[in-house]
Amino acid sequence: SSAASDVYKRQGKDNVALKAGSGINIMHPLYSNWGEDTLPPTASNNTAEISISESRVYMGERSLRIKATGDNAWVFFGETTTDYNIPIVPRSKWIISAYVYLGKPDGTNPKTVENVQLYTRSSDDTYKRKTFSIPFQKFVRISFVADYSDNDSTAMIVRADNDSYN
Repeated sequence: SSAASDVYKRQGKDNVALKAGSGINIMHPLYSNWGEDTLPPTASNNTAEISISESRVYMGERSLRIKATGDNAWVFFGETTTDYNIPIVPRSKWIISAYVYLGKPDGTNPKTVENVQLYTRSSDDTYKRKTFSIPFQKFVRISFVADYSDNDSTAMIVRADNDSYN
């Protein structure tokens, strides 16, 4: 297994302290503060180049960079697209948010509207998502409510899409 995967397991994928309702952020710290030198386990498609950045940061010392080399660049914050690594209380609503920065476009025909998407999938394969129009070269906080109030799932995974081609 990779070093990042070992850290992910050691820091508590199943740690009771990380269970839903125990704090402000229910995402695993590896996927919310980007504090490690290496990427945590992620699943992405072939149009997403994923790396840790220390040059473009809103909070802390690092951020995740998702460079879109084509249309529909996405990354799931888990080892696989079905690594439901966020424990949730069934029949609840969850606020999904992120600070997003789109750099100067270097691809052809960059999208200027509907260019970023936040997405969740619960363990029963129910999807919730919202698409945003983000300006280039400016930090923007995006958020939406993932309403699972009619759902008995006990876990979910989060995905981010960079559809801007940059």
